[in-house]
Amino acid sequence: MVIGFLPGTLENGVRTVRGADAHAWPELFFEPFGWLRFEPTPGSQSGSVPSYAHAPVTPSASPSGSSTARPAQRPDVTERQQPGRTADGLDKPVWQRVDELPTWLWVLLAGILGVLGVLAVPVSARLGTRRRLARAPDPSTRVEVRWRDLADRLADLGVVAPESLTPRQAEVFVADRGVLDPEQRQAMSRVVASLERARYAPPTATLDDPADDVDRVVSAVAASRRWPTRLRARILPAAGRRAIGDVATRVVTLPRRLMGRGRDVITRLTGRS
Repeated sequence: MVIGFLPGTLENGVRTVRGADAHAWPELFFEPFGWLRFEPTPGSQSGSVPSYAHAPVTPSASPSGSSTARPAQRPDVTERQQPGRTADGLDKPVWQRVDELPTWLWVLLAGILGVLGVLAVPVSARLGTRRRLARAPDPSTRVEVRWRDLADRLADLGVVAPESLTPRQAEVFVADRGVLDPEQRQAMSRVVASLERARYAPPTATLDDPADDVDRVVSAVAASRRWPTRLRARILPAAGRRAIGDVATRVVTLPRRLMGRGRDVITRLTGRS
């Protein structure tokens, strides 16, 4: 049994051997080669395979009965294990390379995920409005979608008109609590007029899209609010939260719905057979 040290670590041409590298290994005397190492420790710690395992060595002139390790008998040393590879030189699987990623990359990934998380709610709100507009069967329904969008965006800014109010009563409510000037009140009046025509005008009546006036009213109300309220309304709109909640509900209930459809298919096939 030989007592010595493992190769330690090599960095920038300097090898560092610490007390934690203290090691013991067996050797066996073979005539005429001398004392040969038999290392049971994994190669990732003990170093490469000895040179005599690849080619014959010159016989020792005077084999010594002592097993004291000399510099000439020191185990061969390999460079530090390369990142992304195992001790055998093979490529590591992707899931085993995660702990080798640099810190800056983790910070970058966390920042990207944070930005995506912040954008998810407002983007969901906009996409939900566009989807409802695209599915609207007629212009009157699109005007109703605009009115609903206006109510949601004003509620995010703290102006929540009771649902029991008529459109004209809601106009007065928003104008008073939104601190609208005369021009902005006219924009709100045009939105209400479009809604009334959509609800009560003949089917052949021409309806204007009040999208621009809706944006004017929302911008005017937002200007009268403090910045924390404006920021919350922009980042966490209620419509976006509802959209994400609906998606989460569909994902959670998907297995149950698929099982139900599967049972229906089996029932139909069994009934037909």
